Amino acid sequence: MSGSADRHRTHLAIVQPHYRPDGGVERFIRRAAGALRERGLRVSIITRRWEPGAGGSSKAANDDEVIICNPPFLGRTMQDVTFARAVCRTIAKLRPDCVQSQARIGCCDIFRAGGGVHASWLEQRSRQLGTPRRLSMTLSPYHQYVLRAERALFTSPRLRAIICNSRMVREEVQDRFAVPDEKLHVIYNGVDHEAFRPPTATERENARRAFGFADEDRVALFVGSGFARKGLDTLLRAAARLESGWRVLIVGRDKHPRRYLRRAHALGIGERVRFAGRQEYLPPYYHAADVFALPTRYDPFANATLEAMACGLPALTTPKCGAVDLIEPGRSGMIIDALDVGGWSEALAALNDETARRLMGRAGRELVRPLTTRRMVDQLTAVYREVMRG
Repeated sequence: MSGSADRHRTHLAIVQPHYRPDGGVERFIRRAAGALRERGLRVSIITRRWEPGAGGSSKAANDDEVIICNPPFLGRTMQDVTFARAVCRTIAKLRPDCVQSQARIGCCDIFRAGGGVHASWLEQRSRQLGTPRRLSMTLSPYHQYVLRAERALFTSPRLRAIICNSRMVREEVQDRFAVPDEKLHVIYNGVDHEAFRPPTATERENARRAFGFADEDRVALFVGSGFARKGLDTLLRAAARLESGWRVLIVGRDKHPRRYLRRAHALGIGERVRFAGRQEYLPPYYHAADVFALPTRYDPFANATLEAMACGLPALTTPKCGAVDLIEPGRSGMIIDALDVGGWSEALAALNDETARRLMGRAGRELVRPLTTRRMVDQLTAVYREVMRG
């Protein structure tokens, strides 16, 4: 396509503070941007960092433009402040037709609340904190800044639409900020059903052999980075109450991975837990598992839950994970409070039976079957057109 023709395409700018290849938000952007480009849109991704493996230093995997905004900063709060200012200056020069942001900035037309509501996350986080740490969190300059930025964004007259990835997020935004119904759009993430599907017998056998699992082992898979927020400690404590045939496979990264390795050994299950670290290609991990378990404290919509269900796994998560929209308790998965260790142990034990796991996994797969990338992009495009018409 010529430069002149490229300039005349509808131009969408997507703001994502940090783009790394294995992140759930980034996988969403990669799928959405590629599909939008196929529909004739020009897509620019504005980010602070573009990690190696995400498709290069100046181009996304689908050849869309990547613009780096990485101003100097001192401290966590100023990192967000300087990024927001630099992005708004870039947008003023770029003059796209529409700006969709994943970051809390004042110069966007559409905000995708992929991180949910910060105030809600703080409430969930405080449940397990003592009074001193809870007070420290409340008085934190960073959290105070984010809360102010969040309120300014959701009440901004410029903001035309808010994309929520679950009904949970929609209700939180509406309850806390009195946002009108017409601004709120629930659009579930799409999943690649060709990549994420139940394994063949050979694929399952090969995956389990690669991870050292025996045929009779029951494997609970955990996928998520930031182990404290995702509730890994709850899963480890629950697994310690189960019979020795249960294994835990952990995919993701954390600032303190050794802390959780030590925790597993202290619980007496060190030999039954495998830490796989960060992984960009996930299907073999789902194929090796029997159950997906995510005791997250707060998760607007865990993409891994959607992928696991597409692979035919029973999905266990918490009431504060937006993916519960897709789970029928007892039929396609289970919903247990993030801090209820006994409840998690009982839920896993209830899935010792292979037939129960197979029926639950099959029901979950049917529930997520309609959630394709094409459907997601069609819904996004409808929102973009509505905003740009206005």
